[in-house]
Amino acid sequence: DAEQIEVPEGLSAVSLPAEDVNAVGGAVERGMRVDVYLGGTDAATPLAKDVLVLATSAGSASGSGKKISWITVAVEAERVQEFVSAADKGNLYFTIPGQKKGA
Repeated sequence: DAEQIEVPEGLSAVSLPAEDVNAVGGAVERGMRVDVYLGGTDAATPLAKDVLVLATSAGSASGSGKKISWITVAVEAERVQEFVSAADKGNLYFTIPGQKKGA
């Protein structure tokens, strides 16, 4: 039962490997905005901030008990290669930034 993915104009959808531990314990869901980092032995490298999550392997049902194995995000077309290359180099980490007060 695949969900329809709507990609915002001017962006491309790219699915990236993920695990619950790299996705805020599996809390990342469709519609959220996340920051993406490439993990490294000495330091993490930020790839992008405020990235729209289009879908996850766990679906959209919060608390479904399904584990995350991939996350599909919307990125600028010219950055797809960068994200794919980063995923091939190491673990990607998806963080949920806090909301600014008054936002």
